[in-house]
Amino acid sequence: MDDGGLPLEHYQRYHEEKAEGDLTLTMSGGSSMVDVDSSWGGGQINVAADEIVPHLQGRCR
Repeated sequence: MDDGGLPLEHYQRYHEEKAEGDLTLTMSGGSSMVDVDSSWGGGQINVAADEIVPHLQGRCR
């Protein structure tokens, strides 16, 4: 659901839809790439680069 390692629109909507039900906790980035040397083949959030910070700020309600 990522888009180049970033949690963009599709990823965000997925978690929002889960939260609209009776779900009390949802986790994002559980298998994130946390280092620039990580073997990243896509499909997971890449938190090894600062470019992800704006996408993670202000998402809590």
